[in-house]
Amino acid sequence: MQRSIRVLLADRYQIVRHGVRLILQQDSNLRVVGEIASAEEAVEVTPRQDPDVVVIDTDHPDTVRRIKHRSPRVRVLVLTQQSNPTFVNETIAAGADAILLKEGSSTDLIRALQTLGRGEGASPLIDPKLQWKPRRTLGVVDALSEREREILSLVAAGHTSKAIARKLQLSPRTVGNHRARIIAKLQVDNCVQATAQALQLGVIAIPAA
Repeated sequence: MQRSIRVLLADRYQIVRHGVRLILQQDSNLRVVGEIASAEEAVEVTPRQDPDVVVIDTDHPDTVRRIKHRSPRVRVLVLTQQSNPTFVNETIAAGADAILLKEGSSTDLIRALQTLGRGEGASPLIDPKLQWKPRRTLGVVDALSEREREILSLVAAGHTSKAIARKLQLSPRTVGNHRARIIAKLQVDNCVQATAQALQLGVIAIPAA
């Protein structure tokens, strides 16, 4: 039997949370494990609830960054009314795994949650109505999280995903998810190119043996 995907909902409006819950009930593999009304509270609640995906509406990309810092395994889907390209770019740079517009379809939301919850596909998943072009001006350092830089340094040193997982006490799947996000953020085709770019810019260094 397929494992349920655990979802935490964070939106200030109860009617929105209720509507999203009803949508998720269309898929028996999606299970809501909690609802909170504050994006700030999501930073504190996420480590305790340990969901697979947090669905959150926040105007502050730093909230996403803080969630990912405390719970790096968790995927973050931002469900928003914001279509400002700057907001989209900064939210992705903060570590969001997906951004969908609230005006989108329930099918798109369910599909995104299935993809994120199973650790499939490359992040980020962006609503097609949003204008998103990764901004080089954000800088590679800002685009990559501390964990992603750590993993990329180990890749540069020749470690396999399995070896990295053992060293950092992560699952191979989690390491694979990090690698996919690194590739997406740096707009390259593979981790070899990502490593070369990061080493050239001095973002990472090959760790000492």
